[in-house]
Amino acid sequence: MTRSDDPLKPYGLNETIQTAFESCVEPGLEPARVISAARERYQVQTRQGAAVMEVPGKFYFSAADGRDLPTVGDWTVVRRIDGQTTLLHSLLPRFSLIHRKTAGKRTDYQLLAANVDKAFILSGLDQDINHSRVLRYMALAAEGGCAPVLLFSKKDQLSTEGVVQQLEECRRLAGEVPFLLYSAEDSEDLATIASWILPGETICFLGPSGVGKSTLINRLVGQPILATGEVRDKDAKGRHTTTFRQLVLLPNGGMVIDNPGLRELGFIDLAAGLEETFADLYDLAQQCRFRDCTHQQEPGCALRQAVETKQITAERFRSFVKLSLEQRQAQIDPLVLELKRKQKEKILGRAIKRYNENRVK
Repeated sequence: MTRSDDPLKPYGLNETIQTAFESCVEPGLEPARVISAARERYQVQTRQGAAVMEVPGKFYFSAADGRDLPTVGDWTVVRRIDGQTTLLHSLLPRFSLIHRKTAGKRTDYQLLAANVDKAFILSGLDQDINHSRVLRYMALAAEGGCAPVLLFSKKDQLSTEGVVQQLEECRRLAGEVPFLLYSAEDSEDLATIASWILPGETICFLGPSGVGKSTLINRLVGQPILATGEVRDKDAKGRHTTTFRQLVLLPNGGMVIDNPGLRELGFIDLAAGLEETFADLYDLAQQCRFRDCTHQQEPGCALRQAVETKQITAERFRSFVKLSLEQRQAQIDPLVLELKRKQKEKILGRAIKRYNENRVK
């Protein structure tokens, strides 16, 4: 049972996590939550305070893919080495995991955050809204098992007429997803955002550089704990001021995870996320003349007809077609197939190892 005065309760410790930890019967183990991650360097919060967490080589050797390694937000079981250092023993089960394909040519999962309740997806109103990128983030969040919320920053840079125009555009983009046009200087806007973060919830901030993720977190915390950077006037692009992932406590009992801006947003498998993000288009696609319609040149395409009748927006349709095509290509990508083959081999190897250990017992 979790005590009300448990030092880890402000970091999200609950009965489910405590029960999972208590199943680890070895003496000398303790629970800890990963509060920062930078490449292979981790910091965790324990009942004794913050400490470095070292990851044994066996974790990297036995990992089927990047999802078997820790990331910020993870609940872990650690063994203390000294007052400032712990050693990872195991990862506790996750209820959500946001990840993307690693940047560049290598094919693997790059983890962004674990055990997240909601993903706040930020875009700046100081430039045209990139519908395709926002929808990609929404699909990524849905695939990871958390609810998306859309935040459009820098409302104060628009005229009254501009706010009205952008409000309608954002409403069409968001659909049934909660959204808000806000200014980091407006106390009412900040109060609305804070009300969407409940005590004990973990929120992950996603978006490109320069949209105001760190600025908003500083406002929610009430003090400048994260560095912020200038945005170039010519293209409204910012530089990376957040260089690692970290979990921050809020005064209302919630937690936020800040992420560096992402230049690439590829994926390995986004089927469930696409189906949830574009549920209306999936329903319409059932009315296409051909079951394998790609929604491009085929006659009798219900989606193209819906665009013509303005039942759905052209931007949403183009994003759906583009992401669906990427999803189909990912399923036959040789690098993805090789990754999945290695995953199966690792899983089989673990099962054989457990079987042999049980036979010895």
